[in-house]
Amino acid sequence: VLFKPEIVRRPLMSDADKHRVRVGGRYDMALYLQTLPVGLHLLTSDHLLPYAAYPANLTVGDVGNNLTPAQLAGYQYLILSPGESLPRWFRGGVPMYTAGGYGVYAIQPELLGR
Repeated sequence: VLFKPEIVRRPLMSDADKHRVRVGGRYDMALYLQTLPVGLHLLTSDHLLPYAAYPANLTVGDVGNNLTPAQLAGYQYLILSPGESLPRWFRGGVPMYTAGGYGVYAIQPELLGR
């Protein structure tokens, strides 16, 4: 049984707690992304986040320092996974939401350093 020690310690945990045990901070980030308005385009490097955050419109791609302003065209939000950092040229590096090491950053043309 996966996560048996945690289940034995807390047999009556809620469904949300079970999800947090299984996927960590990704679960809380997915819940937040599901609250965003429909039709937004989001970019992340986490291959599992789109499944957890459905129906949010996430695209999986490179979000490291090789990311260029042109590659962000058409996206409204950038989601960084734990351990990732914003590209050096990105201005306004304050996340609008954080959970479990993940961060959501609004992409605004005036902040792209063009």
